Amino acid sequence: VTGATGSGDNEVHEHIVVQGETGRLKSEMDHYAFPSIDVFVEKHNRYSNWEARVALDRFLRGSEGTLQSGTVGVRRKLKSLSQRLPFRPLLRFLYVYLWQRGFLDGREGYYFARLHAFYEFLSVAKTYELKKSAPLSRQPVAPVANLAQIAGKERRVNL
Repeated sequence: VTGATGSGDNEVHEHIVVQGETGRLKSEMDHYAFPSIDVFVEKHNRYSNWEARVALDRFLRGSEGTLQSGTVGVRRKLKSLSQRLPFRPLLRFLYVYLWQRGFLDGREGYYFARLHAFYEFLSVAKTYELKKSAPLSRQPVAPVANLAQIAGKERRVNL
């Protein structure tokens, strides 16, 4: 990579924004981002918290955020559109299992598609929960570490 680079403003799923030349690898690269179901669930629970905060902030500001040209801007618009689709978890399952051909991976592909659908469900449910408990004044919210803090429903369980 040559030229100016930067990363997007995502808390998760970072992407590189490059002004200059890029290249391609000459061979495949294995990427083992999820060595276990535990790791997948833990990461996607954090990701869904972030997605819910971003969606609530957009809702309170009444905007889609800053516009960017090129691929990043197009991807943001598609993401915004996809977040308004009904049956998001089902659509994510079908996308991963059928469109991305997860069925070719057998049981693992099925589980992977189900986990992605669960992640979409978490994002939808957490966004709903935050919007339901949001103040009516359309002010942006500060990032918070814990979803329960926003909802004001922090619970402690004694075992």
